[in-house]
Parts: sequence; structure tokens; C-alpha cells
Amino acid sequence: MLATFDNNLPRRIRFGRGISGELSKELGRLGRSTPLIVSDAGVRGAGVLARVTGPLDAAGIAYSIFDRAEPEPPFSCVAEACDSIRSAGREIDAVVAIGGGSVIDTAKLVAATFQDRRDTALLAGIGKVERR
Repeated sequence: MLATFDNNLPRRIRFGRGISGELSKELGRLGRSTPLIVSDAGVRGAGVLARVTGPLDAAGIAYSIFDRAEPEPPFSCVAEACDSIRSAGREIDAVVAIGGGSVIDTAKLVAATFQDRRDTALLAGIGKVERR
């Protein structure tokens, strides 16, 4: 069995069996309380999303979910994620990706554009997103 470990290059990424159950603790460590969880239909269908949201529910953490990430996500997918959160009147202070590469790509672009409403297409290329 793979041991639990952290990767800090340049952001902290946590790996390991059952680590998703520690999301509420990690959000607290970061001073965050209203995350957006980005995922896809396959992750939801496999029950993985429920293993993440169950502990958040138990901790009383309000979260939003966008589970329509697409393979090789087009900019319209990112815009849909941002628009769905805004239209629901939700605020988010963290973005959490639960899934593979396309989910992670979608989550990164949402994190880069949600607050200031930048057009994601303007971020295509190297060095276009400043560190926050």
C-alpha cells in the first residue's frame, strides 16, 4: 500500500489512502471555509466525491460542487463553472480538484479567474498567471 506523503513543489499536494477525509482540517490550516470542489461525472459515479463531501458535511463546512469538468477542458467549461457558482450566489475562498488532469486543469483556471472575472482565453500560454 502506498504511504501517505506530501509534495510541496510549489504548492502542497497531499497523497494517500483516506487523505480526502482530512480536507476539512487542511482547509482550516489554510484559513479557508467555503471551497469549490471541481470534479467530473466519473469521479461522482465512482463514489469518490461522496467520500470527500461526507467529512465536509460532518464538519459543517459549506461547499459548492462543479462536477462537469470535460476532457481537455475548453475555456467554455471553465466559464460554466464560474457562472454556475455566481448564479447560485455562492462565494468561494478555495478551489479543490478531485479527479485527474482535466479536472485539475479546470480547477486551476477557475482559481485564476473566478474572483476577478478574467477571460480564461487570455491566460493561454506560459507565464500569464501571477502567483497569489
